[in-house]
Amino acid sequence: MSTTLRILAQLDPYWDRIARRPLADAALQRLGQAVGMPLPRCLKDLLGTVGLFQDLTNVASNGVLLFESIAEYTAARRDLLDGVYGEIDMKLLPFGHNGSGDLFALKAKADGDADIHFIHQDASEVEVTGTTFNQWLENVVADALTQVDSRTVNRDKVWSVQFAFRGADLDSILATMELVGQVSFQSAEWENVESLPAGVRKATARLALSGLPMHVKRLEYPHWISPWYFFDVQEPLDTRGTSSTIQQLDDLFYERISGYGMINYGALRRS
Repeated sequence: MSTTLRILAQLDPYWDRIARRPLADAALQRLGQAVGMPLPRCLKDLLGTVGLFQDLTNVASNGVLLFESIAEYTAARRDLLDGVYGEIDMKLLPFGHNGSGDLFALKAKADGDADIHFIHQDASEVEVTGTTFNQWLENVVADALTQVDSRTVNRDKVWSVQFAFRGADLDSILATMELVGQVSFQSAEWENVESLPAGVRKATARLALSGLPMHVKRLEYPHWISPWYFFDVQEPLDTRGTSSTIQQLDDLFYERISGYGMINYGALRRS
């Protein structure tokens, strides 16, 4: 067992309070292909155990906001290769940020761990933090364990996201969703049609994907080629061993629909 997996094993009695969405081998392969380099073993073990969804790392002592989508990994790695951050080590893999535009990046070590580097966006320079990935993870897990009893159990939480499509065709969006399950409209036509300031027209609709309800907003503007669509979705965090619909849709939309993006609101207490 790797060091990363041994650290995470401390949480085995508490996964009912710490939500996770483990990535399958195929998804990990897609991520490696997207960034154009092998993933450090430590990061691969974390994503294969916990996933991109970050509930575990939401602790007071953690200053690293991990990326929560393949798109974020890809964009940060592309910026690094394009020289946005200056002449820096091309073997670095950005994996998170500090909320102010600065990045944290990994450089793999032979033992499966990785050194954490801090990339200053404005200064175009890299600082070696002196902390490895496993040292950072050990602190995160220790902090999570100290407050695990105060965490809401997963069955009382939902994962809330918004799928956003700027310029995509609605039929293409729905056809992609049909790869996951049956789509059914709960309303016969668009509802609540209204004109907003600056000439934008808004309408809403209600649909479900295999029983999972979604609220859809359509925005139209005379100078846009096509409408913009926003799908608000809440999925139970306790999926009881089944795969995550949100994760499946995010992967498919990223691969198939141009102009797609996801706003991740994270874990929320069920209302």
